Amino acid sequence: FFSLSVTMSPPMSTDDAAKSLARTWDIANKVVWCPAALPRGLSDLLQLEGGERPLRILDCACGSGFPGVELRGMGLDVSLCDGSEDMTDMAKAKAVNHLGRDHGMDIRTCTWDQLPEVWGKEVFDVVLWRGNSMPYVCDAWTNPSASVANETREAYSRLVESAKAVYDVLVPGGRLYCDCIGEVSETFVWDGVVHKHGIFEGKKVDIEWTFSMNEAKGTRTWASVSRLGEEPDQEVVASSVTGVLVREQEVRAILTYAGFGFIDKTQCKGESTYQAFVVQKPSVDLGFYCRQNDRLRRVWNSNGRLCWGLFPGQHPVADVLELDCRIGSGALVGPHAALDEFLCSRLPGTAQSVVDVGCGTGRSAINLARRLPHAHIRGCDPSAVNITVAEGMAQAEGVGGRVSFFTGTAQEMLGTDCHGMMFDAAWSEAALCHAPPADRRAALAAIFSQLKPGGVLILHDAVQGPSPISPTAQLHVYERLQLSGLWTAPQYMETLTSLGFSVQEYINLTSHQAASYSALSITARAVSHDCEADEESQQAFQQMAHDYKISGMMAAKHQLGWGLFIATKSDIGAAATA
Repeated sequence: FFSLSVTMSPPMSTDDAAKSLARTWDIANKVVWCPAALPRGLSDLLQLEGGERPLRILDCACGSGFPGVELRGMGLDVSLCDGSEDMTDMAKAKAVNHLGRDHGMDIRTCTWDQLPEVWGKEVFDVVLWRGNSMPYVCDAWTNPSASVANETREAYSRLVESAKAVYDVLVPGGRLYCDCIGEVSETFVWDGVVHKHGIFEGKKVDIEWTFSMNEAKGTRTWASVSRLGEEPDQEVVASSVTGVLVREQEVRAILTYAGFGFIDKTQCKGESTYQAFVVQKPSVDLGFYCRQNDRLRRVWNSNGRLCWGLFPGQHPVADVLELDCRIGSGALVGPHAALDEFLCSRLPGTAQSVVDVGCGTGRSAINLARRLPHAHIRGCDPSAVNITVAEGMAQAEGVGGRVSFFTGTAQEMLGTDCHGMMFDAAWSEAALCHAPPADRRAALAAIFSQLKPGGVLILHDAVQGPSPISPTAQLHVYERLQLSGLWTAPQYMETLTSLGFSVQEYINLTSHQAASYSALSITARAVSHDCEADEESQQAFQQMAHDYKISGMMAAKHQLGWGLFIATKSDIGAAATA
């Protein structure tokens, strides 16, 4: 799958460059891989043959047709696609040459993000995403005026979207085979020159591959020169292509954020060039946060989501956690209690009705009910699983009569379910950052419309920091958390003001965000050590610990922020919306 534009020396047209790259890859397939060993290895590893029914298989990065055509020759139901028309033209020709015109293969040209649109959802039992194709997801680094960091960020973002598209075309329980460059071998190095020799189309071929890695920019360039035959009739095929760095750590992150479960690092017979992974789509898809709920409770808190906290500056994070553990309260209970106390001190003590937007599993709504014994709390969350948990917790903790929940967005709840109901206060914790900017604004507008004059909005949320977002932050923070078009703190305040709110107070809590992530990383790492008998859980907690550590670092570098906004609905603003 080479959708990335290529640059050549000497320069050539884009069409000629694409054809040259396709021929380069076709030569490599014949010389580097064994046409018999790899297809047999894939079939054995993935148990493609001998099942109760034929499996539907998609090679979504088919290149010039290897090994998809060979798998079809083994009698398997294989479809092929690639983002390059030159590649799929070669694959079609190969299918005819090897299998005859009645080969029965469906070969299409499409990019990865188009897979559900082109093939449909839940169609394939197995998807092959091999050939170290992930790095070449987009036409990056072709615009001289573009920032390389921004292009690399785009590539990671598109890779996560592509992985979600792969996820969508798999049936529940379906499996994905993918790969990346692993240990240095005779075939590949991260940086340097590799020579290969063989026979292609009956001619001697000498291949020289030059790899240039730029860790700072997050890129790796592959330049190839293949010489076929002898002088003076020698054919020279040259190409050069640059891609984003995709190593094992990036593969694990991309697949995890896309929704896949346990990632099995494995070996495939016939594959000596790349590191292979096999991963399964869950049989039941509960969505990202719902899928993570049980594990998050082990890291955050068994009674709910205590994931943020205020940390006393004079105490290291590890000491705060050790104190929490000694009193048996679980991770972040002490810091979260400090945050909860701080936020609730901003609530009017006479409040009779409070709406909690993005209530999650109900922890904040329940705490509000305890602090305001005469108030009714109404929470909403788009996740039905979260709402079910929240309702159970409210009943178990004796506040079910004064706390109610709605499955849906703030706009849906306030526009229909609570139509005509006015609230004394509105509350939202780290929720609106997950909504696209237009939906975020609509939610705030709905909150404003249902607040009584003088009503208070207490909102703390992720914001975009003042520093440029690095590719690392893009992948491990913004893609992981599904943060969409974050506002900066000034943009947040401008939006609130434009809707009629009067912003009373803004507090930058980014340093506490960094400390919170550091605490969560320590806790997740400790939990992973308790899961040695459960490899899948251990892997998940290790990934969580790694992501939290990076998130804390990015917050400390101001590539992510956390802000507290206290705003009121003034009488003037109320009159304007009346």
